[in-house]
Amino acid sequence: MESLDTDYLQNDSLLLDLWNFTESYEVSPDLSTNTIVTSVFLLLICVIGCIGNTLVFWAIFRYVKMKTVTNIYILNVAAIDLLNALVLPFDVAHNILKAWPFGSVLCKFMWIVHHNLFPRGFFLTVMSVDCCVSVYRPMMSNKWRKARVVTLICATVWVSATLLSLPAIIYADVHLVFQVCTLDFSQDIWAYSYDVYTFTVGILVPLQIIGLCFFLIAVKVRSSGQPVGSPRCGSSKGSRKALFLTIVFLICCSPIQILLITHRYFPLTFDWLLSFFYVLASVRICANPIVCGLLFNDFHESFRTILCFWRKAGAEASDPRESKEENSYHQESMLA
Repeated sequence: MESLDTDYLQNDSLLLDLWNFTESYEVSPDLSTNTIVTSVFLLLICVIGCIGNTLVFWAIFRYVKMKTVTNIYILNVAAIDLLNALVLPFDVAHNILKAWPFGSVLCKFMWIVHHNLFPRGFFLTVMSVDCCVSVYRPMMSNKWRKARVVTLICATVWVSATLLSLPAIIYADVHLVFQVCTLDFSQDIWAYSYDVYTFTVGILVPLQIIGLCFFLIAVKVRSSGQPVGSPRCGSSKGSRKALFLTIVFLICCSPIQILLITHRYFPLTFDWLLSFFYVLASVRICANPIVCGLLFNDFHESFRTILCFWRKAGAEASDPRESKEENSYHQESMLA
């Protein structure tokens, strides 16, 4: 291997290994079995993610009964997933071509969308905190769970996630020699530090806050002697949604992030394992709509109605022309 190739690989992250750039930096299509299978799975995830997250959007915007605080946060997560699904084909092309022909701007957009865990982790954290507050102070939480406040919280999460993604915005670019879309840090320690930073801020800190929230909810349930959802113990729907979506997030995103960090000290040479973890991380794009449709009755019924598999009586199918008063958050219970 040429010295230029070796020097560059020492200054890059493990993501280059995912695309097999360790063998050669010449631009030539990679049609290996591993690459083809990975690409097929990624495209399948893209299709399912586009359909599933579009259904989430349609259900929440179409039906008044779906406009709850927790579902608004899920709507924002669906927006993240839909953006991920839209850029995923470019990543597949990147995988096969072993080069990035789409320009610097789209390269930066790829990194702040597809490789960014901050907004998803933050919205799951906000959902958990909201559930915890509603369990401990249900009457007080109803006073501030208004449309304006929820909108402000969502905007704050998006802005915060964008600001924390500044390293990716600054350093993501098309490498001059290899023509790949990567974080072009000048030193290897910066690439490793970014991996640690992403794991800590995007997964570890949100997980600690979410865990504390559910611990407090469990303490409240045990001390009150009432099941969650009773008048004395708040709503169970929002808690269940936050819990299941958090589990999906951890299962999908944790392995690849842990591998990125430990690879510095325990290098692996199994390309199939790296590809598997990358596909697993991408599964998050389509997993949430599937979980919502299977486990949560409100989404299940809305999806079935939208897909025309089953329709309720006209009284139960919400009319989009309902009054603005019914459409506003503060006219609903907002405890889901």
